[in-house]
Parts: sequence; C-alpha cells; structure tokens
Amino acid sequence: MRKIQIIFLVLLLVGCDTFYGISQHSNPFSPFPDVQCVLNSANSIKGVSNLEYSTEEGSRVVTLSGIQKPEVVHRFRYIYNEIESDFYIVQSYNDKATFGHSYGGLNWKPPQEDIDNIYPLFEQLEAHLRKDCNFQNMQVHGYCSGVKCPSI
Repeated sequence: MRKIQIIFLVLLLVGCDTFYGISQHSNPFSPFPDVQCVLNSANSIKGVSNLEYSTEEGSRVVTLSGIQKPEVVHRFRYIYNEIESDFYIVQSYNDKATFGHSYGGLNWKPPQEDIDNIYPLFEQLEAHLRKDCNFQNMQVHGYCSGVKCPSI
C-alpha cells in the first residue's frame, strides 16, 4: 500500500504546472467596455506596439435557468519594449466583464529584468482603461509568483 501512495504522490507532483511571473485579475464589473476604446487606449501608451485583437470562445456557465451562452474572451496581444504579452477581457453571458493581464509562464521563470521592464505597463494600462473606457467599477488584484514583485 505504501508503494501505491508513493507512486500516486510522484504522479501528482509531476503533473503540476507552476506559474512564474506577474498577474492581475479583476472581480466581475459592468458595463462591458467598448472594444475600440480599449484598443485606442492601449495603443496610446508609449512603448506599446503591434497590438492585435482577437476573440475566442470561453466556458459556459450553468445557472438555475440552464446552460448559458459561452463567454467571449477578448484577447489583446502586444509588444511592450520588445516583450511580448497579452491581456484579456472576458464577456460573460450577462454582459459583465472580467479583466486579466499577466506576464510569465508555466514551468519557466521569466528574467527579473523583463518583469522590471514590463511592470510599468501594468499600472499604465489599468489607469488608462479606468480613465478612457469607463473601467471605474473594476477592482484589480495583483500578485507575483516566483519573481520579485515591483509593487503590484
């Protein structure tokens, strides 16, 4: 029995992915922002280039009234001072929004220099979106994992 427990523990540990980097996520907020405003606002930040927008289907929520239409993930890919990353806004079935922005990866640690270089964009983007695109109701929580956090 002990051998089975050890094998199970090893398999469990091998299958775990660890995120290293910086990340921001918001609580759901409304109204859902205008996508063109988000594009214009992000493009106005010095150092942002090659901003690309795409959508993808997200998950479906189950409520008392049944399975809802799929979420829409609005993804914004960019380069900031030669660092590639993205942020996203998830549009739920009830038109609420959730914001997410991260830089890092699973099972690899980005150089601290990259973290230090991209961090100012996190603060600038959040401030621009609040001012330009009516993100006042957005409550953002940030965290760092496996890297030194500049001060999210």
